[in-house]
Amino acid sequence: MSRVVGGDFLLGRWEKEVFVRLMWRGADFLGIEVLAYAVMSNHYHQLVRVPAGVEPSDPELLARLRAYYGFIAIPNGSPVWCEAQARSAAAIVCRG
Repeated sequence: MSRVVGGDFLLGRWEKEVFVRLMWRGADFLGIEVLAYAVMSNHYHQLVRVPAGVEPSDPELLARLRAYYGFIAIPNGSPVWCEAQARSAAAIVCRG
């Protein structure tokens, strides 16, 4: 459970919808499973399952970064860059 600072009732319908979208986006990025949640006007509850010690592969990490940020910035010539290019990953920003 987490509360709004001061206990104020700041979360209206629109703010709750934004919060839920961000919650799912964060869960996808972190690789956790949201089992249940409740969002009230001044706090929320979450029940999540965190997988035990599973490290994402490079392609899965790239997919998570792309889903969360909308693009990926990887230096040219890095092994991850080469694999991403080989897989035709979309929306990769080159920094090198």
